Amino acid sequence: MASEVPEAGERVLIHAGSDGVGQAAIKMEQMMGAEIFVTVGSVEKKNTLKTQFGILEERIFCFRGSSFGRSIKRVTNGRGVDVVVTSLAGDLLREICKTLARFGRFFEIGNANFTKNTRLGMPPFENSVSFASVDLTKIAQYKPRLIRRLLDNVYLLMSKGTVSPTLPLSTYHIAELETTLPTLQTSKAMGKIIVVPHQDDHVKAVAASLAPPSLRPTHHTSRSVALAT
Repeated sequence: MASEVPEAGERVLIHAGSDGVGQAAIKMEQMMGAEIFVTVGSVEKKNTLKTQFGILEERIFCFRGSSFGRSIKRVTNGRGVDVVVTSLAGDLLREICKTLARFGRFFEIGNANFTKNTRLGMPPFENSVSFASVDLTKIAQYKPRLIRRLLDNVYLLMSKGTVSPTLPLSTYHIAELETTLPTLQTSKAMGKIIVVPHQDDHVKAVAASLAPPSLRPTHHTSRSVALAT
């Protein structure tokens, strides 16, 4: 059985390498000595990864194209990658599965494919690849000791300076949420967004709808009916 943890020299493909999770994954895999391949959604993000992490241009691919799987196989001389970390859904999920080498490991870190019941098919598993879903909320709920150990390890690495926070860190007030949240859904979003509360922030809210008054019988006799609201 292949090790679940990437080993030195293994090829790791990280989807959306410029976002917070992607940057964290890049740092960890580089620390382990893995060869990094990433997908991005824009030229700006591609340039950021080249500058910030020293990733070679030929190892950065645009996932908005439908043939990036073939491009990755070509760059790896037809072998593919040993590990995939992704949250891609639908047809893009099937495309990225084509990049797995024999005995590859696939880590699904999103939930869109589960809520949409995405069909993957069995051909990718012919090469003895393994598929795992990683949901930190469920790990925290059902494996509290494990999540505590993971957090302790992250804190230790950060205190030693081995890993650093993702960049850029963009700070917004709660009152700016209406304009901030759509930014996260665009191809321009990078790093992490921090929401900071302030006492003088004004936040739009929708009042709870109240049920209209109604009449219901509380007591009746053959001669009269008492009603109350």
